[in-house]
Amino acid sequence: MKVFKKVPWQILFIIYGGSIFFMKNLYAADYVFSPVSISTANILFHPENPLDNSVNLGAALGIFNRPGFYGGYNLLPADRQYWGSFIFSTGIGVFGVSYLHSASETSPEFSHGLFRAGFGKSLTPNLSFGFFLNYSYLNLNDLKSSAGIEPSLTYTIEPYSAQKPVIGIHNYFLYSSLKNLSLDFNQSTAFQPSLIFGFGAGIIKYKDFLTTFQIESSANAKMSVAPVSLALGFQYLMFQARAGYSLEIPFASPKIRPTDFTLGGGILHDFGSVYLSLQYGVKGLLHNVAEHYFSAGLVYNYADDRAPLLNVVPDVQYISPNGDGRQDYVTFKINVSDLSRVTDWKLEIKNARGEAVKTFSKDKRSRSVYFPLYRIVTDLFEDRQYQDIPRYIIWDGSSENLNINVSTLVNPPSIALPDGIYFYEMRVSDAKGMNSDPVRGNITIDTVVPEINLKRDNVYENKDSGTVFSATQLAPNQNEDMFTGIISDEAGHAVKTYSWAGAKSFPKQLKWDGSDDENLRVPDGYYRYELTAMDIAGNANSAFISNIAVNNSPVHAEIFSETDGFSPNNDGKLDTIKFEILPAKINDNFTWNIFITKEKITTEKTKDMKNVVSVVAWTGTKENFPASITWDGKDTKQNLSGDGIYFVTLIIDHNGEVFFTSRSFVLDTRVPEISVSSNMQGISPDNDKIKDDGFFYLAAHDKSRIKSYSLNLYEILQINGKTVRVPFKSWSAAKAPPEKIYFNGISEKGLLMESLQTYEIETSVTDIYENTKTGTSGEIYSGLLASDQGSRLKITLTGLKYNKTSDPLKYDRLNALLSLLLYDYPEYKVRIEVHTNSVGGEEANLKASELRARKIMRYFHSRGLSYDRSAYQGFGEIIPLSEIQGEIVQYKNDRLECILIK
Repeated sequence: MKVFKKVPWQILFIIYGGSIFFMKNLYAADYVFSPVSISTANILFHPENPLDNSVNLGAALGIFNRPGFYGGYNLLPADRQYWGSFIFSTGIGVFGVSYLHSASETSPEFSHGLFRAGFGKSLTPNLSFGFFLNYSYLNLNDLKSSAGIEPSLTYTIEPYSAQKPVIGIHNYFLYSSLKNLSLDFNQSTAFQPSLIFGFGAGIIKYKDFLTTFQIESSANAKMSVAPVSLALGFQYLMFQARAGYSLEIPFASPKIRPTDFTLGGGILHDFGSVYLSLQYGVKGLLHNVAEHYFSAGLVYNYADDRAPLLNVVPDVQYISPNGDGRQDYVTFKINVSDLSRVTDWKLEIKNARGEAVKTFSKDKRSRSVYFPLYRIVTDLFEDRQYQDIPRYIIWDGSSENLNINVSTLVNPPSIALPDGIYFYEMRVSDAKGMNSDPVRGNITIDTVVPEINLKRDNVYENKDSGTVFSATQLAPNQNEDMFTGIISDEAGHAVKTYSWAGAKSFPKQLKWDGSDDENLRVPDGYYRYELTAMDIAGNANSAFISNIAVNNSPVHAEIFSETDGFSPNNDGKLDTIKFEILPAKINDNFTWNIFITKEKITTEKTKDMKNVVSVVAWTGTKENFPASITWDGKDTKQNLSGDGIYFVTLIIDHNGEVFFTSRSFVLDTRVPEISVSSNMQGISPDNDKIKDDGFFYLAAHDKSRIKSYSLNLYEILQINGKTVRVPFKSWSAAKAPPEKIYFNGISEKGLLMESLQTYEIETSVTDIYENTKTGTSGEIYSGLLASDQGSRLKITLTGLKYNKTSDPLKYDRLNALLSLLLYDYPEYKVRIEVHTNSVGGEEANLKASELRARKIMRYFHSRGLSYDRSAYQGFGEIIPLSEIQGEIVQYKNDRLECILIK
């Protein structure tokens, strides 16, 4: 045993640091480590005294999901100990009770015991919380009690299965638990709070043989040394063995003190409905004082004999994937309940003929597992079921995307599906091989905009019927449509609202009596009626009638325009505003004035025209009363007036009696502003469930209402020293832009994005006065796309150049590809294939492609790609992406294709 005393303390840090280093190249195993082995009565899996953990029922209870009991007998030099624990789970958490009695052989009066009741709740698979209540006694005469809480944190990683032998750190878990945070009763002594933390991993795995390594330490407020426990475990089928070594590192000096050495062995076996554990351990070998531990455990119904319970809930039943921001996609919310982990899943969308048009499924490619911080944080707070199955699946009404990486080619088939009813079906399978019952439903695609027709009947007040405004409104007989009619004042505030559900309740004629929603008479002025029809899929259409006059004066002269404003910016759109004037119903002579002012003219000001401060004015008598007046936005000095709200007022003086009517309008030359951001930098829509899609987030600002918008995505290519913008995807609608737009990485023609390409975002927004702002709003960059080709994966990089002075790709692109091959897909064979365009001779292109493929492969070999998993070939121009000529096609035919074969 002297060899253990000579272990330098630096070795501990080398072992731990080496473990972290090897995590970057984790390999998978087909078993699961469980932190239960640390925090329960399993003596084989704890290098220190197992008694402490056998009765400490707290946070560890949260990870049990089966009832069972454990018990044991401990033969110590001067004591005999009997203990037992019973655990049962409920819907709200896990309860447990423990009992320990220690009988002293030398001093019977010091025999003592402990009862503990505990409750544990698993908040997430990696975070549990519990509390306990203790009752201790000394010869049953001195009963004392205490209670405490016990939070516990465990991080466990469970990679994919590997079918070949593994040597190295291939699976691990990190754990931490706060023990004995207690509150005393009856002046009893509190337990010393301590923090336990540790790390475990697999070292060697070959078929049914497994070797594990574990290190654990603890800390408390009064400690002067750092206790460390090391353990090495072996497992073959149902037989297990373990060796543990404990030591202390004083804080005052680096010299370590070995404290104990333990050995153990036992049987752990799953009989189906019963899980049995029989174990023996011996402690105290360093001090020649043997302490023997015997334990047995029985867990009922341990095997998972129930299929997964699956629930799929779409947020909408109808979608209209037309890019207008309303119900462009359906989000399926996935909920799975199962005792085992979900290992496979598939969601299929089928048409009326039962043909699958879109399939979402688990990505079954083998990928290396990293040890990044974000993975730990994600795993801590996410249900383990949903690390293999998404919580949400988005379908935008498209069919399967094409596995090609070319645009502007020979009319590839569209991915847009026709309107109609589509049926979805989803199943999941768990690690026990059991399948859930299928969940079925249907989603309707409807992109047809409702039809409406709105026509003004009359504008003038009819005193007999009380009707101020009447309109004929027509719509097809579609009962699923919702209709909304809003009458608003000049400031845009709604004064009267109508709503109708379905065409059957929709009136063919609307009559408005000039009252608001509270049946009060609205003030004189001009009003607007807007009718909107929206179907259940979110398709909308609207029509409006403006310049609805409400005038209760005896002189009924009106002034109105076809628009509520204009933008005199010399762009040829709404540069002037034309006011139509209805003749006054006066037989005698009268004088008139028309003022355009920045302030609204009141009744007091009409009594003396000199009080009116106008920007521009017109005047005359009955003989020259105009039918219309046009204003170009300039004042009397021919200077352009500033943006803002203006008022046009018609004043009539009839034999000293003054009548006037006034309305507001807007002069707006400011262009709208729009900003775009996204969560799609590095987007790679290759169906591996990592950055396959994302959202554009839009924010538009304008003092006037926005009329329409468009968002265009261009692929940016550098061809022959010039920048070429190739249209890729566009969204537009005659409305204000939505807050977010979904993007799945597929073009208008159903083509995937390119690997490592730049895409430019261009936006255009127009307000109701035809002010338009168009410009670029940033870029997004695609990552490497490893498209699934069935039995292989393919990564394509286009724009490859061939001459003696330039490299085919920038080194950063090659390094990105190499990094993917080394760290993401280390188990795949790699084949580099180089293709050219048809410029030049066929033989010359073949030689050039072979030369370039060899150069790339040599570069990869120099950076760590092994020779035994790599090959290369040049094909020249014989396999073009398209036979069509053109500089863009030629550019894309110059390409590197990296083929990954399992």
